Amino acid sequence: MVIQRFSEHTPMPWANGGGTSYEIASDRDAQGEWTWRIALAPVLEDGDFSRMPCVDRKLLLVEGEGLQLTIDGKVSPCRPGVVVAFRGEAHTSATLARGPVVDLGLMFHRKKAKGNLWFEAQPGAVLDADVVVGIGGDAQIEVDGELVVIEHKDAAVQLAGKVVVLRRGVVAAIAVAVLPTSPTAAP
Repeated sequence: MVIQRFSEHTPMPWANGGGTSYEIASDRDAQGEWTWRIALAPVLEDGDFSRMPCVDRKLLLVEGEGLQLTIDGKVSPCRPGVVVAFRGEAHTSATLARGPVVDLGLMFHRKKAKGNLWFEAQPGAVLDADVVVGIGGDAQIEVDGELVVIEHKDAAVQLAGKVVVLRRGVVAAIAVAVLPTSPTAAP
């Protein structure tokens, strides 16, 4: 397990040039290609999402009051605590509800990996996760019996195979599995 502070996440430009995300973890290779990716993204203004064919996306608002996504013409509200899933090739645009927001995104190539992103606030919940991100204030998790505090937008990474229990606070949990045809390991 490694605790990665927000300042240690890797800044990466959006594919469409409209902003910057902060990569928490990925299986990015030397050529910059990835099968899965986890990142925080400040959304400062209304605009289009980058189109990513063959990529499934899951999004969770971690800061701000709301975001309205329009996915291939269908309106989908994005509120704190609710995960929104959509295909990367969909024409997706965002409209801010009341000012800037920060979202946590999981992206994975659907033929090469699968993944799950969920919100957890129940003390005692066992998290079958590879990565856990603090949301709001400090969160306390227990990893193989060791108590660890993660602050807002910090992450506990390299959790595969470990027993992770939420002790207090609110977190986002992410699990990634690379499908057998792909040789890349989980975070």
